Amino acid sequence: MKRKFFYLIFALPIILYNCSNEDAVNEKHVATTAVTPDGAKMQTVAKLLSGLTTNQEIATEVRAGVERSLTYGLDEELRFTDILQPKRSRLGENNLLAESVKNLLDDHNATNGLRSSGNDLEAFLLNENVQIYWPYSENWDGEETPVITFDPGTENADKVIAYKIIKLPDGTTGVDSLIVDEAYAMKHPVWVINKNDVDYEDLPDFANEEYEKNGVLFHSKLSQEKMDNVLRSSSSPSGYEFRLGTVQATKHHDDWVNGGSEFEFKCTFPLAPSYSTSGSTTIRKDIARKHINSNGTVFPINMPLNTNWREDQIHNGVKIIESDGGGVNYCEFDLDVSILGKQVEVKGKIPYGSSDDELYENVLERIYITSDNNFDASGNPRIHESAGLRWTMYIDPYDNY
Repeated sequence: MKRKFFYLIFALPIILYNCSNEDAVNEKHVATTAVTPDGAKMQTVAKLLSGLTTNQEIATEVRAGVERSLTYGLDEELRFTDILQPKRSRLGENNLLAESVKNLLDDHNATNGLRSSGNDLEAFLLNENVQIYWPYSENWDGEETPVITFDPGTENADKVIAYKIIKLPDGTTGVDSLIVDEAYAMKHPVWVINKNDVDYEDLPDFANEEYEKNGVLFHSKLSQEKMDNVLRSSSSPSGYEFRLGTVQATKHHDDWVNGGSEFEFKCTFPLAPSYSTSGSTTIRKDIARKHINSNGTVFPINMPLNTNWREDQIHNGVKIIESDGGGVNYCEFDLDVSILGKQVEVKGKIPYGSSDDELYENVLERIYITSDNNFDASGNPRIHESAGLRWTMYIDPYDNY
């Protein structure tokens, strides 16, 4: 996707100082930096919110919001919709943070001669899925003051300008500027103002124990437990669940200011009993950057891609993407089924985004998934690997009698 850029020239006023933090990138000044128009708006938000970082109660609220997101299977994020419209929130409510952000936006309106009804900046935060992203939030000691930066909208952003409030020699406060990179964010708290690729309306109502929306199941320990309970109470007496076993990411697919990786495991299969149509399922697994490296964390998923891969379903189709959104494309599969001893072809279809990274696509034979070729010498499902992603998959027979 082509992006439009323009350059902002930073004329450093007397209250804007350059940080000498030894972990900051060794650059004294940033004369110009390329940003998109939306990047410029996020920069404005970063500057507005820089004063909030010194309030430890607010920083703790942000951390709590991020932790809730992780609990529900999202990345280290807290959306402004959850902050500014807590009654709509899919996560829960914030208190001091919400009040403080609203006051800053009101002050911004007053300073710029805007009425609250014409608050373009607030509309931007709500309508464009803008959020506070906190990479490596687990490393925060609960005391160090975060710095705040933004996604400039350029691809492969590495070194970005960040802001923090400092006390000046005359006792007043000013804005300190520094250049930070991912190495800095690993050691120090950094809030990033960026956009989420998933529209807020496409999120389940997590706070009310919903974990699936529009056919996408968001994986977490909570959703895994609920799915297990649903399957145990299923009216089907017996069957063969085709399960995604474990997932491990060894490669990043986005730059650090845009978060971890969002993997979607998609399966299409002929629908019984007529086999005249096909269905599909999607399991989404968001993995934070801390868990992505050459020895990345192995996550147990154990969720069904197909709740009953019947013996007469010769094929299922699987596609794996790293989700980046965009317009909807479709991947089609030729799937065979056995009907009254005859092999019949059924078309399977899987949707994905035009900006998604396509990692894996294959028509899988049931006989292969159940054979020794899909298991190691110890009887464990063997690891499949593609584009920095490792996963296992297997068929698990069940009997509810």
